[in-house]
Amino acid sequence: MQLSQNVARTTVPSYYHIRTNLPHRKPQNQWEGVYYFSGITKRQQHVVLLQRKREREMYLSRYNQHVASLRQQYAKHQEKPLVSLSERLTLASQLASCGMHNEASTFVDAMHHNKELHAMDYVHLVRSLRASDLGTCILHSEAACDPALTFKLLGDNAGVERASEAYRWYDMGMSALGQECGRLLPESTPAASQLTNALMSTLMTCGYAHVKAIPNTVYDRMGARGISPTASTYDHVILALSLTGNIAEAEDVFRFVRHRHAEHVTIHGYNALLLGNREARLFDRCDGLWQELFDRRWPRANPLTAELYLRSVVDHSYTPTSEGLQRFGNVHVVEKKKVPIVLTQMDELGIPRTHLSGPLRDEVEDALRKFSIYRNRFYEWGRAVKQFDFIEFRRRHGWMYDLHLMKNTTKVLPPIRDPSKPDSTMASAATMELPAFFTERHPWEGNALESVLSVTKERERMDDVRAGDIYYDDTKSIHERSSTWMNEVPETRYDQLYGINHPDVSKIGIRAHLEVEYTNRKELMMKDAALVRKAIRRGRRLRHRVEASRTHRNEGSLSAKTSK
Repeated sequence: MQLSQNVARTTVPSYYHIRTNLPHRKPQNQWEGVYYFSGITKRQQHVVLLQRKREREMYLSRYNQHVASLRQQYAKHQEKPLVSLSERLTLASQLASCGMHNEASTFVDAMHHNKELHAMDYVHLVRSLRASDLGTCILHSEAACDPALTFKLLGDNAGVERASEAYRWYDMGMSALGQECGRLLPESTPAASQLTNALMSTLMTCGYAHVKAIPNTVYDRMGARGISPTASTYDHVILALSLTGNIAEAEDVFRFVRHRHAEHVTIHGYNALLLGNREARLFDRCDGLWQELFDRRWPRANPLTAELYLRSVVDHSYTPTSEGLQRFGNVHVVEKKKVPIVLTQMDELGIPRTHLSGPLRDEVEDALRKFSIYRNRFYEWGRAVKQFDFIEFRRRHGWMYDLHLMKNTTKVLPPIRDPSKPDSTMASAATMELPAFFTERHPWEGNALESVLSVTKERERMDDVRAGDIYYDDTKSIHERSSTWMNEVPETRYDQLYGINHPDVSKIGIRAHLEVEYTNRKELMMKDAALVRKAIRRGRRLRHRVEASRTHRNEGSLSAKTSK
C-alpha cells in the first residue's frame, strides 16, 4: 500500500525520495516567483523609499527657488519696467510656465495693446500656459513619475483660470494675425494651425472638462472656420480622447490617420494610445502596440513609450484576479516575466534604461530579481515542470526572439573521480558548454550553393546518442551516385522485349474499374483490346529487329555466314 500520494513524479528520485516517499524540494507555485524568488530586505526598502523622498524634495526645492527668482524679477520690473521686447516675452512665458498666469497676463495685455507681438509670439505664449515647469515638479513629486496622473493633478492647479486665459490669448493672437494678413484670410495660414495646436496642448493640462472639449468643441470650431489640421492636431485629439477614457474613438481616429496620412504618423499617437489603454486597463492592447512598434521600428519608440508600456506591465502585475482569490497571492505577478524581455527589446531599439523614471526603475529591478535566470542557475532552471510555462507563455504571445538567452546547451559531466576528495563522485557540474544545437549555421560555414547543388535529409543517429543531438543532416551532392548503384538493374530494351506477354496496365487505363456506367462498354473494350494488340505488335517488331541484327553471333552458325 502506498502511504503518500504527493510524490513529485516529475523529478528524478533521490535517496531521500526513496526513504521518505516525499518530495525533497518544495513545489514551486506560479505566483511565488517561479524561478528563484528573491525580494529585498526591510533595510533596503527603507533606503529606496528614502532615495525617492530625497528626489521629491530636490525637485520641490528647485521649483520653489525658480518661482522665488521669477517673483523677484517681476517685482523689479514693477519698479523699473524692462525695455527690450525679448526680455519681457521671456519673462512672461517663464511666469506662465510656472503657473503664475495672472502676472504673465499683465505683460501680454500691455504688449498686445502696443501691437508689439507677432503671430508666432502668441503661439509661444499660449503654449507656455501649459505650466510645463509646474508639471515637471508635480511629475517628480506628487505624481510619482506617472505621466497620466500628472495631467490630472496639473488640471487641479488653477486649470479653469489658465484655460480662460488661453482662450483670451488665442483670440488676441487671431486678431493680430488678421491684421498681419491684410486682405488674406487669416484662417488659411499655417500660423492659425499652429495657434490652434498650441491652444489644444494647453487645454490638455486644464482639467477634465477642457480636455473633453478638445476633440469636440475646439476641433469642430477649427473645421468650421477652415483652419487646416496638422499631424500634431490629430495627436492632441487622440491624447485627449485617451485621457477622457474614450479609447475606442481614439483608436478610430488613429486608424483614420494611419489610413489617410501614413507617412505623417508620429510616436505621439502611439504614446497616447498606450496611456489610454493603460488607463482603461486593456493591457493586452498595450502589448500589441509595443510589439507592433518593435516589429516595425518606425515610428521610432522613445523613452516615454518604454515608460508607459513598462508601467502598464507593472499595473497588470498588481491587478488582483478577483475578490475571492486575494488570499492566494496574485497570479498576475507572472506578468513581470515580460520585463527582462522588454529590457532586451529596449536595448535593441536604443532606449537607455537610465531614462526610465526612478519608481519604475525600482519595479523593473524587482522584476529582474524575481524573474531573471542567473548564470549559476542556468543549467538547472528547467527542473520544475511549471517553469516551462514561461516558454509556453512567451510562445503563445509571440515573444520568442530572445531565445538566444536560453540556448539548448548540454551539461557535460565527466565521470572523473578526484582521489583527494573520495566523497564527491562527480567533478563540478557544467564546467563546459557545448555549442548550441538547432541553430542555423552561418552562410560561410556551409558549402557554396548548398541548397542548389545538394539534397539534404534529416536522419536520426543510432550509434551513440548519449551526448548532443540525435538528428543529423545527411547531405548529398545532386551529381553523386546512390550508394547501391551497382546492385540496381538498369532498364533496357530487353525488358520491353520480354515484357510482351504482360502488357502494361497503366497504358490500358482503369476507367472500367472506377465508374459503374463505364463497365463492359463495347467501345472501351475495343479500345483496350487495340492497345494490347498495339503493344504486342511493337514487341514483335522489336524482336524481329533484334534477331535480324545479332550483337553476339555464333561462330559457326550457318545463318550468320549466309547473312554476310
